[in-house]
Amino acid sequence: MVAVAYDVTVLTQPVGQTCAVANGSGTIDVSGDDVSSVSVSCAASASVAAPCPGWPSARA
Repeated sequence: MVAVAYDVTVLTQPVGQTCAVANGSGTIDVSGDDVSSVSVSCAASASVAAPCPGWPSARA
């Protein structure tokens, strides 16, 4: 068996979240052991409000 490289990424960020991969790349050894050190964590994204010209202000 030949060692095989892997690279884990987040293809599409979930709506309203930002995700990151830890330990996402490496090589699977020749014995074919499972890869167990990869983790993906996601957190809510902060939203930023910006004024749009021509729209009424939200302030009363």
